[in-house]
Amino acid sequence: MTDLPNTVAAVVAEDTTDVIEVIGARTKETLKIDRRTYQVRETPHSAQKNAVQLLRGLPAVTITPDDRILVLGSGITRIYVDGRPYIGDASQYLRTVHGSDIERIEVITNPSAQFSSEGAGGVINLVLRKTQVEGISGNASLEESSYGYVLADTTLNYKQGDWTYQLKSGW
Repeated sequence: MTDLPNTVAAVVAEDTTDVIEVIGARTKETLKIDRRTYQVRETPHSAQKNAVQLLRGLPAVTITPDDRILVLGSGITRIYVDGRPYIGDASQYLRTVHGSDIERIEVITNPSAQFSSEGAGGVINLVLRKTQVEGISGNASLEESSYGYVLADTTLNYKQGDWTYQLKSGW
């Protein structure tokens, strides 16, 4: 302790019995140069929402009444799941993914070479939680609009080892 100045050494000598504990936590939003990452917390509120409802709450994402997804109001937005492009009807898929299945959502406003240039308007990457549970799981959703339209979706998953089998139906 001879290297310390006298004032610091005196403070250390006086308070040797006190313990200072520092507790930190990551913020739910992380900002990088090309993306914003939003952590999906395990709360009952977020677990009951589907991915479309979670995306509606993000500041850079707009969902139009006809279920088009826009990043910063730009035209084409690509949806990726675990870093792979989703092929198919993305808005229907996002309605079937529950908040409890999502670890974080990355909103990439300026796509790099990692993501295809097709997402000129932006890219949304859903990073799903890794679960190792084998067996049967699934979900069902039913939506009704004030115009009399009804949408029903069901998904049934069967996981065995490294393979997952999925059966989807909608009406």
